[in-house]
Amino acid sequence: MTPQHTEPSDRPSERPAERPAPKPADRTAEAVAAVVANALRALREYDGFTQEKVDRIVRKAALAALAAHVRLAALAVEETGRGVLEDQAAENRFACERVARGMAGVRTVGVVRRDELDGIVEIADPVGVVAALTPAAGPTATVLFQALIALKTRNPVVFSFHPGAPRCSAEAARTVRDAAVAAGAPASCVQWVEPASAAAGALTRHPDVALVLATGDPAAVRAAYGCGKPALGAEPGNVPAYLERSADLARAVNDVVLSRAFDHGLAPAAEQTVILDAAVHERALAGFRALGGHLVDAGEKALLERYLFGDPHGPGDDPGGVNPAAVGRSAAEVAAAAGFEVPAGTTVLLAEVAGVGDGEPLTRVKPCPVLAVLRAASRSRALRWAAELVELGGGGAAVVHTEDEAFAEEFGLAVRAGRVVWNAPGAQGAAGGRYNALPPALGPGGGCSGPAAVRADRLLNLRRLARRDGGTRRFAAPPAILFERGAVRALAELPGARRIVLVTDRAAVEQGRLERVREVLDRRADPVAVRVVDTVEPEPSVETVERGAELMRAFAPDTVIALGGRAPMDAAKAMWLLYAHPEAEFADPGGTLGAGLTGGGRARLVCVPTASGTGGEVAPFAEVTDPESGRRYPLADPALTPDLAVVDPALTADRPGPAVAEAAFAALARCVEAWISVDANDFTDGLARQGALLVVEHLPAALADGPDGRAARDRLHHAGTIAGLALGSASLGAVHALAHTLAPALHLPYGRVCALLLPPVVRHAGAAPARVTGRAGYPVYVAPERLAALARTLALPAGTPEQGVESLAGAVEELRERAGLPRSLKLAGVEESAFLEALPRYALGALEDRCAPGSPRRLLLADLERLLRRAYYGDRA
Repeated sequence: MTPQHTEPSDRPSERPAERPAPKPADRTAEAVAAVVANALRALREYDGFTQEKVDRIVRKAALAALAAHVRLAALAVEETGRGVLEDQAAENRFACERVARGMAGVRTVGVVRRDELDGIVEIADPVGVVAALTPAAGPTATVLFQALIALKTRNPVVFSFHPGAPRCSAEAARTVRDAAVAAGAPASCVQWVEPASAAAGALTRHPDVALVLATGDPAAVRAAYGCGKPALGAEPGNVPAYLERSADLARAVNDVVLSRAFDHGLAPAAEQTVILDAAVHERALAGFRALGGHLVDAGEKALLERYLFGDPHGPGDDPGGVNPAAVGRSAAEVAAAAGFEVPAGTTVLLAEVAGVGDGEPLTRVKPCPVLAVLRAASRSRALRWAAELVELGGGGAAVVHTEDEAFAEEFGLAVRAGRVVWNAPGAQGAAGGRYNALPPALGPGGGCSGPAAVRADRLLNLRRLARRDGGTRRFAAPPAILFERGAVRALAELPGARRIVLVTDRAAVEQGRLERVREVLDRRADPVAVRVVDTVEPEPSVETVERGAELMRAFAPDTVIALGGRAPMDAAKAMWLLYAHPEAEFADPGGTLGAGLTGGGRARLVCVPTASGTGGEVAPFAEVTDPESGRRYPLADPALTPDLAVVDPALTADRPGPAVAEAAFAALARCVEAWISVDANDFTDGLARQGALLVVEHLPAALADGPDGRAARDRLHHAGTIAGLALGSASLGAVHALAHTLAPALHLPYGRVCALLLPPVVRHAGAAPARVTGRAGYPVYVAPERLAALARTLALPAGTPEQGVESLAGAVEELRERAGLPRSLKLAGVEESAFLEALPRYALGALEDRCAPGSPRRLLLADLERLLRRAYYGDRA
């Protein structure tokens, strides 16, 4: 073959051509391609997963997120400089607790529905790789929610975080991913791309991405819908709230403030404009002022408009966008930046406007606690305004407050919002799960499927009108309570008890109480086999509980008897739970995430208290501790309710006076907090009131010797059980949230800590609150009036709520002094510098405690630190 001739070249032949360096865009595309390839591999790995395995993965991931919910909120607020730590912690908890509970039992693997009549079988498959674009507002809650729903549906998810919140978002994703992978999920089930801003476009356009989720930022939502793929988007809407003349006005105003002030206005479904029926206009404005609202005057309104939206006639201003410096700032901060001052505790800024649209810029979306106010002369005018507001800024949600059911439906038909919230706060009601029966969701929720998209009902936009609904309540109590002196003798007649495990501690052994119970059991007509666990620590450990459960599984008892104070009863409940449900985990706070526990089943639980005040013999609560990590596992589930309580005051006869007083104050604190709890109800109110009355009337006499002292101690023992019945169905609050942290940390008796905390907490709850706790069954803040009513029950002066609150707090202090208990932690011997150094940690522990959400006044870290200082130095210091 003749070689071809080539003309000489002027390029050096010995030097290879240099390849150009990759451009940043090329590197981003390569990184995205690698991440998506990993996600495809995870998708293939999901193929063999069963529903049980998927549910276990979701459960483990949700529990890990729940354990980190406050830490993640702190990271988010620190990084973004926006919002309220406590509110973002609540949203994180909602995202991993309520959402996981709502998904429990939902089938997402294989055959999910079978209709034998029509011969239809529905089979679920993952959509594919999901790209998720997340916001800077509420970033960690969004990531937790989207990661969990992706795990539940076996869809690998790749996040592109908002450039304003990349670190906290990544930590939230890492928390879920690590727990999921440890539970058996594919290694690439949850991923994210960096840098987020440059990679978002490449990610959403990648051919192997099947679905895009976009939340929060309007530009990101528009880009998601324009990327040529199926997309689900949710952006902040221009949410109107109409307070119609028949509304429960106090509740409606409370709901609006609760929603608009939440997280400094960052909640996407929070009300942006409130429309007041002319008949209630003035009363509503007075209600807003009473709850910390500030109605701006004409000059302040002009300053506010200019600060938030600029001068629409000035050069270079963007009349369409809100000033980013105002986003997620408090009402006082927004006012100061605008050029006027309001009190530091102001909840919302209200500005009266004449109409909707460009002439009234405050009727636009504004993610800060500013609320436009319209006065509607008629229902028809209100409906037109509400519809215009939704059209002006997106149709995510709308709110109506009315007692007229027909008009609520008329509102839902006229206002084209996806979720119409009826008689509930917008931010909480539109999210579902708390105030109504809407499924819990943050941002886009739901899914898609191929064939189902080609169906008539898929061509409809379904909108939902959701009525306020507190859900079904349960009064938890043992089937039987035996009481009075000598009640322990009933154990000799306990039917069907042939194999008994007795759980107690060394104190009960040394004081002869264990021997006394064994003597009763020896009287039974039929012999019984008994095993004793007497190694329960003052703070029951996971190891002790697991050993006890192992013994039960080997011995197979038909009856478990808990004998002692709080610790043996908590340990016995936990052992009993593990015996009946070996799959249960202490990391799950008692079925919070949908464990579906149904009770002991294999054995009955009998609780015999030897100390007054705990109430554990009748309450569905327990707590165990991991000594190595120091982590406490609070358990709360109806499944933990004992089958029988034996309340025998004779078992407490030899307790010293200080122990009697401390137990009494623990019971009193439970009664007071159950009485003012957001979950208080008709069934618990009588118990709380009677329990408090028994303590106040009989504690002084119980500290004396002789027959009168013995009779009084008997009544105090009953008061402790009554308090337990009250707390079992009405949550507690700040006293117990703080005491759960302080008592073990300071090595002080629990009741003594309660005695120190109760007066400052009473005064705190009795003052006008800056923030209130939201509950469907707690329409308005009534703690001052409730405390005054309790004071009157105790024959204390209570002509006004303020007088009643102070009378009650003073009576507790006087009772504490008569009982010989110290009036401050300082006088109790707690070293000052060490306490003040640990104070922020104690406050954080209380915020994370299961009792904190029950406080009627929303507990903020600053409030908790203030209460701790008052407990240390004395309430009046």
